[in-house]
Amino acid sequence: MESLPKSFLFWNITLLWTAIFITHGHTNDVDSTSLSAIDYQKQSAILTKLSSVESAIQTINSRLQQLETQCQKNNTTALKNLELKIDQLEVRSKVAPIPENCQQVKAQGHNVSGIFLVKPKYASDPFLVSCDMTTRDGGWTVFLNRFDGSVDFYENWASYQHGFGNLAGEFWLGLEKIYQLCGYQVNELLVEVAGSDNKAAFAHYNQFGIGSSLEGYHLKTVNGFSGSASNPLVYHAGAKFTTKDRDQDSLPKANAAVTYKGAWWHRDGHYGQLTGLYKTANQYQSPRWGERYHLKKARMMIRPQSDNTLL
Repeated sequence: MESLPKSFLFWNITLLWTAIFITHGHTNDVDSTSLSAIDYQKQSAILTKLSSVESAIQTINSRLQQLETQCQKNNTTALKNLELKIDQLEVRSKVAPIPENCQQVKAQGHNVSGIFLVKPKYASDPFLVSCDMTTRDGGWTVFLNRFDGSVDFYENWASYQHGFGNLAGEFWLGLEKIYQLCGYQVNELLVEVAGSDNKAAFAHYNQFGIGSSLEGYHLKTVNGFSGSASNPLVYHAGAKFTTKDRDQDSLPKANAAVTYKGAWWHRDGHYGQLTGLYKTANQYQSPRWGERYHLKKARMMIRPQSDNTLL
C-alpha cells in the first residue's frame, strides 16, 4: 500500500485529538446528575462537534478504502506488466539464433534457395550469403558464381579479400568470409562448370578448407575428389592466393595472376582458374577447369561435412 501524505495524517490526527478534547473537557464539567441542567445550546454544540468528528472519521475510512483500492489496482497493473515482460523474454528466447551457414539455414526450415544472413561461429559480424537449397540435398553456401560475364573478376587483393559483385547475380563472396565459413572445420566443396555448349560437369571434394589472411588464404585442404569433371584443384593444394597486386605464387619473375588474368591459388601456373577473363581469345586467361576452357558458367559452393571435423 502507498504511504499516506504527511498533511493528510496531520489533519486526521488533529481531528481525533479535537474529538477527545471535546469529549474529555465536557465530561469533567458535567456529570450524570447535572446533565439535565446544561443549557440546551451547549448540548447542541457538543452534539454538532461530535457529529463533525464522526463525519471526519468516516471520511478517513472512505479515503483509506480508496487508497486500498488504488493500491490493489496498482499491484494488479504492475503484476500484469511483469507477466507481459516475462512473456516477451520467453518469446525472445525462442527466436532462432542467426545460423552459421546455409546448412543451418536449411535446418531452420528454409527450403527455397535465396539470400540469407549468417554468422559463422568465429565471425565478429553477420553477413549475407547466397544459399543453394536444392542441389544435392541443399544447404550449400555459394562463394563464386559466374554465368554471363556481367562482373569483372580481374580485381585486386582488397576486392578478393572482402568480396565483390551481386549476390543475386555474379559475385565472389570474399576470402575472409570463405575462411570464416570453412577455416575452422572441414567442408565439402562442389564445383559446377559448363561451356558454351551448356554441357555441365561437376567436381566434388569431401574435404576443403583455406587458411587465414596471415597464411595468405592458402588452400589448406582439398581431398576426396569425385565427379564428371577433372581434378585440377589438387595441383593447387597448399598454394597461397594471388591477385594482380599481391604476388604469392611460386613463379620467380612473374605474377601468375597478371600473366593469366585471373586471381587464384596459383603455383607456377594453373590447371584451372574460374576467375579468368570472360571474353578472351587466350584459353589460358579464360575461366578454365582442367581441359575445359572458355567456360560460360561456373559455381563454387561449400557446406560443413556431416561429422563436423575440426581443422
